[in-house]
Amino acid sequence: MNLVIEGKAYINGFFQNCCIGIKDGKITDVKKILKGDKHLNFGNNLILPAGIDIHVHFRDPGLTYKEDFSSGSISAAFGGISCVFDMPNTIPQTTTFKELTNKINLASKKTFVDFGVYCGVTNNNIKDIEALATKCCGFKLYLGSSTNTLLFDKMNLKGALQKISKTNKPALFHAEDEELLLKNKSVENNLFDHLKFRPSICEVVSIKDIINEGQKINSKIHICHVSSLEGLEHLKKRSNNMTFGVTPHHILLNADKNNFLPLIKVLLNEDIVHNFLANIVHPAEKGSKHGISFRIFSLNGQSADRLDVCLALLD
Repeated sequence: MNLVIEGKAYINGFFQNCCIGIKDGKITDVKKILKGDKHLNFGNNLILPAGIDIHVHFRDPGLTYKEDFSSGSISAAFGGISCVFDMPNTIPQTTTFKELTNKINLASKKTFVDFGVYCGVTNNNIKDIEALATKCCGFKLYLGSSTNTLLFDKMNLKGALQKISKTNKPALFHAEDEELLLKNKSVENNLFDHLKFRPSICEVVSIKDIINEGQKINSKIHICHVSSLEGLEHLKKRSNNMTFGVTPHHILLNADKNNFLPLIKVLLNEDIVHNFLANIVHPAEKGSKHGISFRIFSLNGQSADRLDVCLALLD
């Protein structure tokens, strides 16, 4: 045994003191007592699996004054995240075989944790999806304008999903309806304006479109950062191939606390969303295909298409 780590680990339903044996970088034994070349004893401190962050924006290349693979992955490692998946809205956008290759090569030289990259789907690269799938870990579709927008026309949604379904790669969505965003668009001077000019209906209409087309195929579909109670309600109708993410700040923060306004649209009463999550995700369903995902944390450290911490805030 190269290394033995001693502390409290979650085994058979509860935390208990144990030793974890590691050989050649892999866990080989979990017992009460183990001996190895090196022994680290953490006493009663908890030993937890690393998490997987399925949605990062390391802004590399092109916007590295904000973040890059080095700084972002160091932050991830210190936060207990051992694997990240980077979004494609960088400069240049990650939408071609060349740019996918460049980003992977760049990340390989700079990252301190495992990584994967998503490919952005545009109205012009649908025909290339199967070839792009050999390089990327999944496909991101922006149905509404966002940072360094990769805006995708929802009229092409059916064709794109049919192509993606042949690749066995997940499709991830930024769910906002562009037509409604344009209808409500105005000059934003503060976060309250952002809330006003991107109302919940933009998300709801887009979620309906995704559910309608997504239930016709077998591909894995993930809706990113759901930010309205109305959106959550409509996701009750999703098919079994769909999951969705909710970020912790969208649940825990509101406009009345410390003058901070999250992008969540209507969750001004935390009891509402906590009750909602408790009702639609039964404890027995933790880790099931019907689970709700949070972006940052993972209890099992294994699932790359969603993170299973459905009830972490409720326990």
